[in-house]
Amino acid sequence: EEGNIESAFILYNKYITLFLEKLPKHREYKTAIIPEKRETVKKLKEVAFPKAEELKKEILAKYNKEYAEYNIQKKKQEEAFARSLALQQHVEEEKQRVARMKQQQAEQEQFHAFEDMIRRQELEKERLRVVQQFGTAALGAPEGPLIPGVLKPPTDPQTAMFAGQPLSPAGGSGLPRPPVV
Repeated sequence: EEGNIESAFILYNKYITLFLEKLPKHREYKTAIIPEKRETVKKLKEVAFPKAEELKKEILAKYNKEYAEYNIQKKKQEEAFARSLALQQHVEEEKQRVARMKQQQAEQEQFHAFEDMIRRQELEKERLRVVQQFGTAALGAPEGPLIPGVLKPPTDPQTAMFAGQPLSPAGGSGLPRPPVV
């Protein structure tokens, strides 16, 4: 009547237990009137047992429904946890990938800097070798002429002017001819 089937089921079970197990063991039970005993057993069979079974079925149905809802909720939680775990793993993998890329970039930059340093050292060695090889020859250059057979630069203005002109196509000496009048 109250709608609390669990409490009703417990009360019916207590009633059944009391009349079937506890009451026959009581010392005054044997002195009780037999028709009262039969009426009590008849009520147990007609009312208490069927009602207890009915309540038991309702409770089992209710608990099975609650258990199914619980399992659905638990499955949703597990799926949500699995998604968050997968997302967390993806984020962690992405962080590791970015860290590896940064490390590779730093190593590449170090490698390029090392290559540049070696290249500069080699260029410096080459420059020093050239300076050493040709530097001593340049110091001794004033001893001889730069162009064989010419001891000093030309001082004649006409020769200097004609020196800048190209050779004639006829294959001449390269000196211009006087203009024809």
